[in-house]
Amino acid sequence: MTQRDNLAEERKSEIESDRTAAYRIHDINLNFAQNTNNSTAEAGRSSLKALLLINGGAAITILAFVGNLFDRGEGTNTARLLDLILSLQWFGWGVALSTAAAGLTYFANYTGTLRMLTQTFSLEAPYVSANKASNRWKWVSLVITLFAMATSIASLVAFLIGMARVRDAILAGPIG
Repeated sequence: MTQRDNLAEERKSEIESDRTAAYRIHDINLNFAQNTNNSTAEAGRSSLKALLLINGGAAITILAFVGNLFDRGEGTNTARLLDLILSLQWFGWGVALSTAAAGLTYFANYTGTLRMLTQTFSLEAPYVSANKASNRWKWVSLVITLFAMATSIASLVAFLIGMARVRDAILAGPIG
């Protein structure tokens, strides 16, 4: 074998080694994206279920309490009763916001996945790189994620305001 043949064999071996490394990096990148997406989606679902449950549960509780007052003929203090009933508005907004956040979370996950899938995969280093399409999806995903986070926080704030309204109505004096 000549020196030229040896160099050609070495180069061929290097190319094959680079190709193996590229496939490995591609797999690592895609597995990380998939695992992160799954974990994030599950955490988001759990949080949103909790927000929906606390706001919806609070609204049902207030409705049952007010209904019980009327059944017993004690719902006569209309100012206090109105304060209590107005807390329902906040709990209703909490339910609506948590539902909106659930939809936004879906779209954030979807666009995040599109970002990962539209990257350029190459058999040469750096093996995975951003491009115009993946950068666009990155920003779309970021904006939607921020809106999802804001609506989730707003849902929690609505619950806290609703609870404060209930507390104020109860502390202001007899409701019945």
